[in-house]
Amino acid sequence: MTSNVGLTGFLLVFVIAFASLHHSTSDEIDVLDTEGWHIPSNGDTAYLTWAATKNFKVGDTLVFRFPQGEHDVATVSKEGYDNCMESAQDPIVNEAPVNIRLNSNGPQYFICTIGQHCKKGQRLTINVSSDSEAETPSNSPTTNTTLPITPTPRNSASHTATGGIALALLFISTIFLH
Repeated sequence: MTSNVGLTGFLLVFVIAFASLHHSTSDEIDVLDTEGWHIPSNGDTAYLTWAATKNFKVGDTLVFRFPQGEHDVATVSKEGYDNCMESAQDPIVNEAPVNIRLNSNGPQYFICTIGQHCKKGQRLTINVSSDSEAETPSNSPTTNTTLPITPTPRNSASHTATGGIALALLFISTIFLH
């Protein structure tokens, strides 16, 4: 009988650890899915429609895919987005694919700075929520906020720490429940 209680406790802790690990993971989100980062034929409607169907969370990574040398990605302010202009402090990345980790919640803005690409609609605005906020599709932001965003590699320390916590819980449960 005690082995069944130990096994049940072990399984319960395992399920809780796995659920917390799964909940805290982030997503890689390809901008415009399979179409990639390009000048849309219908102005910025393609980007607005796409963003409205997505849930962007802190920790997610936006992936901008494009042919090398044809585009770039600049993280800009709302004013930069509205006017298709980057400032000297706006990070611009031109090596595809561009991976941008979403480190802050709130509205975030991206443009292509090459030629007239932005004015032709190659710009993206998203609203990033924290994990604790309700998961509803992103709407176009209306706040005038500039947020720092830096490209980072996909594997981050937070994933390692979360995995370590889950394994520690699993280890502790096997010791105390047997």
